[in-house]
Order: sequence, then C-alpha cells, then structure tokens
Amino acid sequence: MAAATRLAPAQCRRFALHRGHHARADLAKVGALVTQTWPPPPPQPAGGAGPQRTWRRTTAILGATALAGAVVVGLFVFRPGVIRVEGRAMWPALRNDDRLWRVGVLGPIARGDIVGLRYPKNPAKSFVFRVVGLPGERISIVNGVVRAGETPIAEPYLTAESRQIPDAGPVQLGADEYFVLGDNRRNSSDSREWGPVARRLIWCRVKGIWWRSDESAP
Repeated sequence: MAAATRLAPAQCRRFALHRGHHARADLAKVGALVTQTWPPPPPQPAGGAGPQRTWRRTTAILGATALAGAVVVGLFVFRPGVIRVEGRAMWPALRNDDRLWRVGVLGPIARGDIVGLRYPKNPAKSFVFRVVGLPGERISIVNGVVRAGETPIAEPYLTAESRQIPDAGPVQLGADEYFVLGDNRRNSSDSREWGPVARRLIWCRVKGIWWRSDESAP
C-alpha cells in the first residue's frame, strides 16, 4: 500500500514559512485591489448626498466586505497541507517518498480522484489510493479492465503491466461507499482485498505533487 504520512512540524518549517509569506502577500494584493476598485466618492453637494450616491457607496462597501469574507473563508477552508508517500502502490503516478499537496474533501468525490483515506481495518493508519468505483455502482475487473456495471472504465494512467491482474468481483457498493485501487495493481493491497471504503474514512484529496522523489521504477 502507499501510506500517507503527515509531515512533522520540523519537517514542514520551510514549507510553512513559504506558505505564510505568500498568504500575506496575497492578502495585501486583494486589499489593494478592493481599494482601487471602489475609490472614494467625489465631494458631495452642501445639501448632502443624494439617494443614488448613497446607494452606490453602500453597494461598494458591501461588495468589499463580501470579497474580504470570501478570501478569509478560502484561506481557512481550502488551506493546503503536505503528506508524504510511503510505498509504491500508486506507481507511476506517485513515487515512494513523494510530498503531495492535499486539501480537505469538499464537494463530491469523482472517479479518478487520488484521495487519502483511513485504513478500514485500522483507522490509525492512512493510505493514498485512486477512486475507481462510486456509491451505488457494481464494480468488477475482467481481463484487467475495471467495469461499473457493464461499462468499461477508461484508465489512461495505467501501464500495460498493471492490467495483468486476476479478475475480481463483482462488488456492490453501498450508498456511501467507494472502491479504491492502487495504480500499481500487481503490487497493491486495496479494495480487492479488504473491500469498499466508507465516505467517512476519506479525509483528504490530493491536488498535486509538491516535491518529486528521484526514485527509479520499482
């Protein structure tokens, strides 16, 4: 299996400083943009501001407040982290010792997503796999091809060698269950062995590779 390890604070120090610098810079840029988008209104006549000008100023203030709120929500809800891969179950997409960008799981999980999940047989352990089966589907593997019902699933990320595996299934997924597999399917312990994964056990989505290991093919 490809294990996912959260980096210790000492290991993340450089990353955290780098992130903090850019987060502050991004906030400064947003503030400047808001100021430039809604400049101070021209001087008002002695009789006071007319209804139309007052409405425009109010709209500008509300718009600036909404944008600032969206930025803060984005920083806290979508705040990324780094996890480290241990193992070769996801080769060649992920290598042993790769560092990955991860975010919390918001919205639906899609087929093909690479996710971090808690091992169903021991939730204290976390692993990284690819989602191939979605809730309610009937998943089987025939001649190396994964099928949802009778429909073959296209998997362009697989090597020819990874398709040389025994047939498996069918497995009927429940309303909140996912079928996950490693890309290195001849050397992966996954849903073929220990079954579907409940949605509550999927805790992050991988968004990219932050640091690429120089490991050669296994």
